[in-house]
Amino acid sequence: MISERVRAHYERLWGPPARQAFFRKGPHAVHVFKWDRDAHPDEVYFYATAGASDHPLPGLDAAHRMEVYVGFTAAVDGVAETLADIALHPVLHGTALGHGHGIAYPAPLWPGTAMDTALLVLPPADEEIVPRLDAGPEAHVEFLQVMPLFPSEAAYRRLHGTAGLLARWDEDRVPYWNPHRPPPAFAP
Repeated sequence: MISERVRAHYERLWGPPARQAFFRKGPHAVHVFKWDRDAHPDEVYFYATAGASDHPLPGLDAAHRMEVYVGFTAAVDGVAETLADIALHPVLHGTALGHGHGIAYPAPLWPGTAMDTALLVLPPADEEIVPRLDAGPEAHVEFLQVMPLFPSEAAYRRLHGTAGLLARWDEDRVPYWNPHRPPPAFAP
C-alpha cells in the first residue's frame, strides 16, 4: 500500500510520530500522525495523514496521489478528525483536491475555534515542507498544506482568490500557523 510508504517517508523526515489516530469512513480508512514540536525543524506540532494516497484522485492521472498536513504552534489534537475527512474527501465525494481548493464545513474545524474552512495549498518548491514522494512507478504523492480559515477569510478568498488571500496574509503578517489567532481585522 502506498500509505505505508508515506508513513516511512514521514519517519525518515522526523522519526516516529508521538501519537496516531485511525479513522474509518465506510470501507475507507486513514491514519493521522502527530509529531511534537521538538521533532519538527519548524518547531510546530505537525499533523499528517496516510491513507488518501491509496486511492487515485478522480479525474486525474491514476499515478497522482495526495496526502494532507497542518502545523501549529500549539497542539490541537482535535484537528485530527477534520484532517481525516479532508484526506478522504476525494474518494468519498468523487472530486479531486489540489492547490487552491477549499472545503467549508458546517461546524468548526476543531473544538474551540471559529475557523470553519480548510484551504489546501501546495507550497512552492523553495518552501516545500513535505517533499513529494515518488512511490514507485505506479504513483507519486503530493502533500497539501491545510490552512484553516475564519468565515471572513473564506469570503475574502471567494472574492480575491487563493493568491489574493495569501498576499493579504503576507501583507498583514497573519500567523496562520497559530491555532489561537484572532479573526482578521479585514473584511471581504
